Amino acid sequence: NGSITTLSLTSQVRRSSLALVSIPSLEQLSKLEVLVLVQNRFTGEIPSFLFKMVSLEVLNLGTNSLSGSIPISIGN
Repeated sequence: NGSITTLSLTSQVRRSSLALVSIPSLEQLSKLEVLVLVQNRFTGEIPSFLFKMVSLEVLNLGTNSLSGSIPISIGN
């Protein structure tokens, strides 16, 4: 129902790479304030829906192999 406010999935992908865009249920977490996806071997572009999550205050995607730009408008 979108009521989760904090989600931390550090080092959960162990054997192979995974495209972050392949986790569409993240987009449904409308009240998410903190998202930590550190060290998960994620590859590809940073999904644009992450930048449209209005409640998101903390986004940590460190130690992955993501590409693409972060919009200037993020954080406004």
